[in-house]
Formats: sequence, C-alpha cells, structure tokens
Amino acid sequence: MVKENIGDDTAVMVMMENPSMIKRPVLEHGEELVVGFKASDYEAAGLAARNS
Repeated sequence: MVKENIGDDTAVMVMMENPSMIKRPVLEHGEELVVGFKASDYEAAGLAARNS
C-alpha cells in the first residue's frame, strides 16, 4: 500500500524508519559526497551514523 502511494515525503519517512532499505546511500554534506555506508567514513566527515 505504501509503495503505491509513495512520494518524496513518504520515501524519506520510509527510509528513516527502515534504513536497511537503502542499499547504496549517497550523502551530500556541504561540498563532500559520501557514497555507500561505512560508519568510519561518516565519522571522518564529521557526521554521526545513527539507526533510529
């Protein structure tokens, strides 16, 4: 049901509630792009890796 009615806001909400759905995240942080997920890469970019 969610998949049929997905929009930008719904997609963000679903990904925040189910981060395992994101297979290849691309994080834009200022001028820097962090591709994929590795907690140490997020920390090196000054970001907190969280799963909540």
